[in-house]
Amino acid sequence: FRNASKTGMMVVVAAGNEGSRGNKQKYAIGSPSSVDACFSVAATDDRSGLSFSATANGEKRRIVSKLAQYSPSFSNQLSNVALVDCGYGKPETIPEEVQGKIAILQRGPKNSQMTFREKMDNVRNAGAVALIIYNYQGEQAIPPGIAVQGEDPSNIDFIPTCMISYYDGQWLLEHSDAVSLDFSQGTSSVMATFSSQGPGADGWFKPEISTPGTNIMSTVPRNSYGLASGTSMASPVMAGLVALLKNLQPEWSPAQIKSAFMNTADILLNEVNGLPVTFTLQGAGQALIDRAAVTSAFISPQALVVKKNEILPFQTDSTKPVQITIENTKQKTMHYDIRHEVFLLPGENNPVDIIIDTEKLSLGKKEKGSISVTFDCDYKSMSKPRYEGVIYIADLHIPFIVYRDGPNYDVEALSDIRVTPEDLMFTQENATEDISVQFSLNSGEEQIWDGFSGGSSYSNYGNIKIAVIDEYGEEWGTIATLAGLLIGDYQIHWNGKDSSGRYLLPKGKYHIEIRVTNWKINGGKYQYYQDAYSSQHAMNVVESIVPEPGNLIVAVQKLLSPRKYFTVDLILEDAEDVVGLEYEFSYNGNKLMCEGAFDGGFFSSDGADVELVEDIDDSEDGHGIVSLYRYAQRDQEEGISGQHVKISSLSFKPLDSGRMSINLLNCQLIYTNGSKAKLRYRGGSFTVSKEYDFLLCDLNNDKVVDMYDWRIFKEHYLTVKTDKNYNKECDFNQDERIDIEDLVIFGREYRKML
Repeated sequence: FRNASKTGMMVVVAAGNEGSRGNKQKYAIGSPSSVDACFSVAATDDRSGLSFSATANGEKRRIVSKLAQYSPSFSNQLSNVALVDCGYGKPETIPEEVQGKIAILQRGPKNSQMTFREKMDNVRNAGAVALIIYNYQGEQAIPPGIAVQGEDPSNIDFIPTCMISYYDGQWLLEHSDAVSLDFSQGTSSVMATFSSQGPGADGWFKPEISTPGTNIMSTVPRNSYGLASGTSMASPVMAGLVALLKNLQPEWSPAQIKSAFMNTADILLNEVNGLPVTFTLQGAGQALIDRAAVTSAFISPQALVVKKNEILPFQTDSTKPVQITIENTKQKTMHYDIRHEVFLLPGENNPVDIIIDTEKLSLGKKEKGSISVTFDCDYKSMSKPRYEGVIYIADLHIPFIVYRDGPNYDVEALSDIRVTPEDLMFTQENATEDISVQFSLNSGEEQIWDGFSGGSSYSNYGNIKIAVIDEYGEEWGTIATLAGLLIGDYQIHWNGKDSSGRYLLPKGKYHIEIRVTNWKINGGKYQYYQDAYSSQHAMNVVESIVPEPGNLIVAVQKLLSPRKYFTVDLILEDAEDVVGLEYEFSYNGNKLMCEGAFDGGFFSSDGADVELVEDIDDSEDGHGIVSLYRYAQRDQEEGISGQHVKISSLSFKPLDSGRMSINLLNCQLIYTNGSKAKLRYRGGSFTVSKEYDFLLCDLNNDKVVDMYDWRIFKEHYLTVKTDKNYNKECDFNQDERIDIEDLVIFGREYRKML
């Protein structure tokens, strides 16, 4: 490649289709694209990317979608056209009012064999003017396939059709009566999901340029044409542009051609954060032949990479100024204004100080000049893995990347979660209205296939959920769910309230936890899993109108017989004027089998009716959702009160022996006024014996339950956890009090021996 470059030949190389860097893929871009002399090309998607905005009840949401192949574009004429829910798009689920409206429907159902073509045909025949499909939960939007292999798309009666994420689809459905859509922006170039991220192992600025590489019409075997995607589609586009420029300017060298394209490229923006897409994905930007052909200068080097100990290319001391050469390409004197910009999130501190020795440069025709640039970097105060920006030479730009940890750092999918301010107040008099959550998404969705030699691949886009977790690990709510998020730096603003406008958190310490969704194919089936990342510094809610959470005790006999059904009781410490309970629970499905949930008797203690709804997934990762609601009769109070009351029960059968636990999630009490209060839980751990013959009440460990054990038990009888005389060894059912139920257990074992 270097020898070819010396002869004046330009070598253009595809960057690769490995997506973003990840913890199982330290370098996505590789040889030969990483060779310094070649022109490394990334792939963009200028065919299927559709971005539009939706506004409802004062909330504005930017939605990124994928257009169906061959679909007409969503024109501005479709803005403000109403949405109509059409279920899965079956004829019987499509309402008549879809006539002249935009249909929104769900992908699937899975294994139904219903095609995207059928869905589009059904809603179009019902009079819909456009179609929005939302994907399965946790999956990224894909371009819906409408035309089948070998079919002439010109014979298809298309309506504009696109796919969005499940989460965006749910939001649109929730606000369908009030939502207003804006399609004025139309399609735009975005980074392809698969394009390999740089740098390579040597840390140089790679890829260097990007061109369209998604759904490119090209030749295919058997003398035909078809659509294909990959940087192998983007690199011939770039090679063609180089050939055009070489034809216009045959005397230009490969380095000058690089400069012409890189320093005039169109810098692609990330629509979510408003910043340029990281240069490690797009290179210097998307190539524009019309700008490159009339560039006002050749620049060397065309891009810079700054590390603690060197500046690439060719400078070993990063504290010394780097010299940038500018050569006037015009037959006249040119005047260049010089400035710089570091790309930052709003309010973000800038640890990269750039000093340029001049603000203006004038060069006569074909004259060369230079500027001196010094990077004064405070690496200790850097709050994200890298900082990026540009040095402007008039309308030309020189991209630069400053690495905090060096380009060879190990990649975590998500890092540097920062929350400001750390002290929060949620009262009528003092309210923290703007909480900023910043983070860096470094890897997209991890994708693992059976037998895939590389182990895994990473998309350039990820799906995340941002949640609030207390110091006990309990989740208190979701701040945001973001699908199709391009790798980069983000800032989310939160006002401390839930979706209904109520403050979420009582006094206490909390962390932000961000969960990244990934998938793997195991035995031909998709399995989704999440990796969670937590903020290092806690948020401290110092004042709040939200009541402190109540306590729920998960009571279960501490030692149990194998293969015999047992009950787990949920005991509420204090209840006042309550009408309902909602909770989730999880367990190891390989060791336990859940038989169901039950009313504990508290809600119905005065004869009131109780509605219990349960949804239990008794699989390997056992999980259940339960709700109980009290319905009072004429002579009963609507709400009910009590202390240390059994509010619900769960029944299980052991499938194995050993230490086990039942975990509760999202426990909430519902009061008569409709408000809800969070519950924390304690307990839930127990041991299943290997043998049927055991003694739970052998308090003195002499292998018999006798009068000596009775003397110990009697000493602590009728005490509770807060009493000094309480002994947890005598609390056989672990309900935090030693009472009649423990006495019954003692009585069953009295005079038994091993």
